[in-house]
Amino acid sequence: MTRLRSLSLNFSDTARQATTPAVSLPTNWSGLASLERLSLSNWVITGTPPSTWSSLASLRELSLKNITFCCGAGLVLPPSWGGLPALTKLMLEEVKALSGSLPSTWVTGLPNLTVLLLKGLPGVAVATADMVALMSASRTSGGLQSLALEGFNLTGTLPPVTSR
Repeated sequence: MTRLRSLSLNFSDTARQATTPAVSLPTNWSGLASLERLSLSNWVITGTPPSTWSSLASLRELSLKNITFCCGAGLVLPPSWGGLPALTKLMLEEVKALSGSLPSTWVTGLPNLTVLLLKGLPGVAVATADMVALMSASRTSGGLQSLALEGFNLTGTLPPVTSR
């Protein structure tokens, strides 16, 4: 599977998720050197999101939708994913049982990111300073074109409105 460019493991129906046995995300997928697209939806997953996936140098799109992490405490978003050099689209939607803060490496370390969707992550906190940095990056670098932050915990003080 070293030539695999796209991997999509999606159930078409969220009702099936209740009867789906929990699986773990293989750390050895980090060896899929040609993988450009990875999409997983409607899964129950044991363990943590693998930090080793940061070595997926060709990965351009990562989508996790309607995922429930179970059977562990302190499941966090891997800071190492902020070092994915080719990543242009990162979409985490309705991912349950994650906690902690949005890793600062996701704000500063994804130079090619054009789409960032974080929706329905109730245990994840996003600092207002990181939100402002993401919005500033979209204006100054021309990189980030779409930013959607919905259903998360906002920490800090909202900055004042300024005009340019």
